[in-house]
Amino acid sequence: LLSIGHALVDAGEWDEGLRAYEQGAAIWEKTGDIRGVVQARSNVANVHLRRGDYERAVSEYRAGLERLVVERAGSKRFAEDAAKLAFNLGTAHKAAGDLVDAAARFEEARRLGVEAHDDDLIANAYNALGTVHDEQGDLDRSLHFYRRAEEHLEARADPVLLAGVKDNIGIVLKKKADLEGALAYSAQACALFEMHGDPHRMAIAYTNRAGLLLDLDRGDEALPFALSAHRIFVQLGSPQARTTEALLED
Repeated sequence: LLSIGHALVDAGEWDEGLRAYEQGAAIWEKTGDIRGVVQARSNVANVHLRRGDYERAVSEYRAGLERLVVERAGSKRFAEDAAKLAFNLGTAHKAAGDLVDAAARFEEARRLGVEAHDDDLIANAYNALGTVHDEQGDLDRSLHFYRRAEEHLEARADPVLLAGVKDNIGIVLKKKADLEGALAYSAQACALFEMHGDPHRMAIAYTNRAGLLLDLDRGDEALPFALSAHRIFVQLGSPQARTTEALLED
């Protein structure tokens, strides 16, 4: 039923997908499969998050997390499941503009990721904490968390996540007026996305690099990145094409 729900949601049939997830949760509830119930309810929350219904998403994620806490009862069972739920709950809080609760949940996800010995979860949590502190204007704390994410990823090298982290570090360094440092990180991010990343994220990295080069009065070097990013955004029908269009006008 989860696979059916995923297929329906991917096809844009969100209400039908929700029904499949709800049916799955009811079946697993009867059989006592707690992990199955929580996964199904988490998928329900994912749909609400995508729809922008943050209150319902938060409610579903929180209920699943609280259930796992009871089931864990101080043990290390379900640590990875709990970490993912805490992270998703943080994402919902952040989307709703509640940065304080978002940071608390991302920190919880990091702690549970350590318990589960999952470097990807740990790095994702650090990266998310960096984003929250960036939005709060605390650039030093933001950079600290991004660097911690980078440290975890350099060891295991999830190239796509590492590229995103490096791009984030570049953005913070730019805000701290370290343009040359930002440019170095931007170059690393672009190289990783070119080898491993999806076109949309690569276009975002190209856009950031073009902006940096323009700030350094290196317009001739910025132009190819802005053009490439704009072409990708147009092909994907992304609204971010307006950003690159404005860059090209500059």
